[in-house]
Amino acid sequence: MRIKPVYLFIISAMLMNCSMRTEDYTAAERRMVGFDIRFISDSVEISGLSDDIKKYIRELKKERDENIIININLGRTDKCAECYYYKFRFRNNTFDIDLYGDYPLGIQYGIYAVLEMLGYRFFSPYREYIPDGIDPAELNMLLDKDKDVIFRPSMGTRGLHLHTLHPTEALYDVWLGSDTENAFRIIDWLVKIRGNYIQYVALKDILNSERYAEWRKKTKAIIDYAHKRGVKTGLNCLVFAASSLQNGYVIEKEEDLAFLKELDFDVLNLSFGEFVGNEPSRFISEIQFIADEIKGIKPSVEITGTIHVGNFDNLWVTYNNETILYYFLVKYIEEVVPFVHTVMYFNLTEPAVGAYNHKTFREHREFLLDYLKREKKVVYFPESAYWIAFDNSVPLYLPLYLRSRYLDIELMNKECKSDLCRNNSGHIVFTSGWEWGYHQTDYLSTRISYNLNRSLKEEIAEMFRPMGENGYLTGQFVYELSEIQAEFLINRRLAPYYAGVDAWVELGHKSGIIGQPDRIMVDEISSLSEERREFFRKNILENLRLFSHKMEEFYKKTLTIRNESKIEFVDEVIDGFAADYYRSIFVYNVYAAVFYNDAEYLKSAEEAMNKAGEIVSKRHSRLYYPEKDLILLSNENPTIYKFGYLKQSDGLCLYLRDLLKAKNVITGGKEYIPSCIE
Repeated sequence: MRIKPVYLFIISAMLMNCSMRTEDYTAAERRMVGFDIRFISDSVEISGLSDDIKKYIRELKKERDENIIININLGRTDKCAECYYYKFRFRNNTFDIDLYGDYPLGIQYGIYAVLEMLGYRFFSPYREYIPDGIDPAELNMLLDKDKDVIFRPSMGTRGLHLHTLHPTEALYDVWLGSDTENAFRIIDWLVKIRGNYIQYVALKDILNSERYAEWRKKTKAIIDYAHKRGVKTGLNCLVFAASSLQNGYVIEKEEDLAFLKELDFDVLNLSFGEFVGNEPSRFISEIQFIADEIKGIKPSVEITGTIHVGNFDNLWVTYNNETILYYFLVKYIEEVVPFVHTVMYFNLTEPAVGAYNHKTFREHREFLLDYLKREKKVVYFPESAYWIAFDNSVPLYLPLYLRSRYLDIELMNKECKSDLCRNNSGHIVFTSGWEWGYHQTDYLSTRISYNLNRSLKEEIAEMFRPMGENGYLTGQFVYELSEIQAEFLINRRLAPYYAGVDAWVELGHKSGIIGQPDRIMVDEISSLSEERREFFRKNILENLRLFSHKMEEFYKKTLTIRNESKIEFVDEVIDGFAADYYRSIFVYNVYAAVFYNDAEYLKSAEEAMNKAGEIVSKRHSRLYYPEKDLILLSNENPTIYKFGYLKQSDGLCLYLRDLLKAKNVITGGKEYIPSCIE
């Protein structure tokens, strides 16, 4: 006998911020009606939604001529881990959907999948797209397409690494203070996008006992909530104090692991710094010692180790008759699962354009694929933003990240043929900020690491499908922009010029410590030899000109999207298109100004910068993060950066820096050049 309709607790947080309303921008011929959702179960653990959510669901009926009832009948199945499937019937204006999944994750994934068919989109931890109505015919078609299909994960581990070493949203949400609301939102979001694992970086501020007590209490609550939802948790710690270039928590001795006795982390992820290596036998013996200590304290904890990037002479070592990058020594420690890292929007198959001095990430690709072939446990660990002077701090909107993450996941899926390989594989996105569309990378990458069954163009289109004609056009343009960016930023090697340069990046440029791809600086053009000058003109400046023309052509096409669409996720992308266009105009003109010693180019560059500033002001008045001052302004925090990650983009500091350098070159002036690190 059925119990009366009740509402499932596990979706309560999903609708916590459903104040966003949208107008109906779907095509005129579509028949949109209101809907009411009822979750019904006698076999799944249930508790009620909060009163405000019940009220909101009732409001979906509004005053329409017709309303659709959607009964979602929940049942448990043990067919496979983290999987789900459904059956359905449609009669008398009622959809009866029988949804089955394993508990707790499979059934949750299934609920969110059904809600996505209804038009919900879970793009950000802080804001979601909630449909105003549904098209019954379209819903019937979508349900019919995948009925009885068993959805199961393509990879065993899927999730997010929140890089709390940097002043992004996650630092304030999961690390600082005592409030857990936003941390819980992030975990809720992870489940919505089909993830099952979350980790973040430990900072050394917890060496203070009072601070540690506050952190322990909050962290325990986060871990307990994650486990309740079926999500595993991990903490990233640094090994080797000499390689600690930021304020990470360093493990060197048994006492440094005391937190493991009090907190139920599932994973301890070890990092070994960057740019600095160690003698191989010392590396192996010390990591083995730490692994033994961890297992002695908590045998159930999984130990993982980050294989970083860095093609520098001091990082190449010889061990066991093999010359390899220092980080690959992880493979000699049996207890440690490799996390194979790559950086920025570069992928495993195409050029890396000199990022960390790599032409490509061939060594990382071969290592990863070898582990997959041998069905050994391994996780791919790429980035969805680089932040420092490179992407959202400029600011740039870079769907190129979507393209690269798609190509890498597609490559892994082709290599993984067995269930054992799939269970032992993983994809963890190294995330550094979600505004300016970077939430899209985490959203899409995590979803397709669970199940990839469409082309990239189709996946992007599906992101915006419920948003009507503007949504359709937005999806088309996002895909087109990803291909334009791949052509010019990767294939034509313009990545370093499109990015910004702050004082730290420039210091690395002068000392040979290269993180983001290196470039000839604006104030170095006049000192080039005739040979290098001609090379720069032909290979860089001409391609910058072509890129600016291509972006102008692209930007004019995007104006077909109705301005101020009232759909926030569409407006965000429109702003991104504009920011990218003005950035391309600025970069070409500022370099042309110094190359040709022509102030007219400088005027065009300044006009583009001012236009970009207007876009930034608009976007930053509409951020998704609830405490926007934390990510826009200076503030005291335990990282080495005493400001939020969008501060430099808010004042266009990385634009101004190059503009003032160019002015000084042309006029012989000595205007102060901001560092953009304050």
